[in-house]
Amino acid sequence: MPCVLFRNKYYVFLFLFSVISISSFSQKIKWVNFYWEGDTVGNRYFEKACILIPTEIGNLPHRFSTQLDLGAINSMLYGNTIDPYLSTYKELQNKIDTSAFVWIQSEKNPLLKNINLKLDGVSFGNVDLALFKDYGDSLTIDSIKTKSVKHIGTIAPDLFQDKVLIIDYAHNRLAVTKTIPAKYYKATNFVDIILKEGRVKIPFEINGVVRYLLFDTGSSRYGLFTTKTNADQISTTENIVNDSICGYSWGEYDCSYGKTVRVPIKLGKESLFNTTVFYKNENYLENFFRSENLWGMTGNVFFLDKTVIIDYKNNKFGVYGK
Repeated sequence: MPCVLFRNKYYVFLFLFSVISISSFSQKIKWVNFYWEGDTVGNRYFEKACILIPTEIGNLPHRFSTQLDLGAINSMLYGNTIDPYLSTYKELQNKIDTSAFVWIQSEKNPLLKNINLKLDGVSFGNVDLALFKDYGDSLTIDSIKTKSVKHIGTIAPDLFQDKVLIIDYAHNRLAVTKTIPAKYYKATNFVDIILKEGRVKIPFEINGVVRYLLFDTGSSRYGLFTTKTNADQISTTENIVNDSICGYSWGEYDCSYGKTVRVPIKLGKESLFNTTVFYKNENYLENFFRSENLWGMTGNVFFLDKTVIIDYKNNKFGVYGK
């Protein structure tokens, strides 16, 4: 009898385990459609510069967009842009909590607490959003009455912690799930990543050595971006610059320079070919990358025909699609 009971318990355990496993892998995916916004830098036009998501804020009867920026830390609304809405809708103004704050660009910014957030109609529940003071396009009371979409903020990694983020670049959509869906789980090569403040550091193999790059969806100009020293070490020995991107950034004119990579670069099992590495010869970049133990950063460029999967719970990064 004890053996029978033990065996029955064992089968019950297996049954429950299989049910849990199947339910976790057969979860319904709620897709959030996004669209690209172009940008001109100098005399060059980038068709896919920013990932923008249709956004709803509470019960406000207005059309908004937010940018997916995994290089940021806090999801936020821009102070200049949201100001006339705060003046018009007292229920939104009452969400401001000045006793809670986050640091953005070395300054304290208050939080908007318990904001009901929807991205392309998919509810993300009540979340806290930073109120980035004195940032964004200024709007008037009259201008918010128009039907045009207003770009109002940023969606950052804090919204996806302990979840799985799927970015399907090929079909302009993303989703957030509890676990990695079976479709992707079996057909994706994953690498272990480092997370710091929600931001993803991916291990690239550069000339046989593992180097970590920050994954920033707010960066659409460069596949590889680093310091001049690092760029010189992996590029053509003739020290020839074969590309440049120049324009105004944060009110200042600056340039990034590109060189052809001459060493093998791999992400997981996939090799990257015909790659250009861009750099700026700036001390602040040297200091930032050194303090974060980063070789450089990468953005959307390598993945535009693929699907990226970030498992924030288990610290995994995968690329689906050949």
